[in-house]
Amino acid sequence: MTFPTNPAERQPKGDHNRRLSLGLDPESFAAAAGITVEELKEYENTWPDHEFSPMVAERVGEALERLEDQLPNSEAAGIRQVREGDLADRPVQLAPEDSFEQQVRDTAYFMWESDGRPSGRDEEYWHRAREACLGRLGLDEQFEEAVAEEDPRLM
Repeated sequence: MTFPTNPAERQPKGDHNRRLSLGLDPESFAAAAGITVEELKEYENTWPDHEFSPMVAERVGEALERLEDQLPNSEAAGIRQVREGDLADRPVQLAPEDSFEQQVRDTAYFMWESDGRPSGRDEEYWHRAREACLGRLGLDEQFEEAVAEEDPRLM
């Protein structure tokens, strides 16, 4: 996938999703990008068609490219070492899983954005996202139970 090289053309929400796909918490990612957590949060929460710092966008983009080359896109938990310049002795914490509330927020945002960003319907999207996440959670639990059960044919 090709991403913009001009920092002014970057999409903060897209970069936010790329960071989440790597499983990196804001603190570890900000350190890897050489920016503060506040700068990262301000950048990631920038609405489309609003201004953001090109310097922050450039550092976020460079860090994403570097980390995507080093870390597989997975939801693996634990600590992985990023051996890069000043970070050689500093581990990057991967978030084991987003909190349920964060999953609901991200899902609601995706649904809202997919529907063309209608105004005044935030609660509707939150409730729809919560139901979707609860459904997925139920399926995950059913899957874990099914895997844990012994197959009588193998006994």
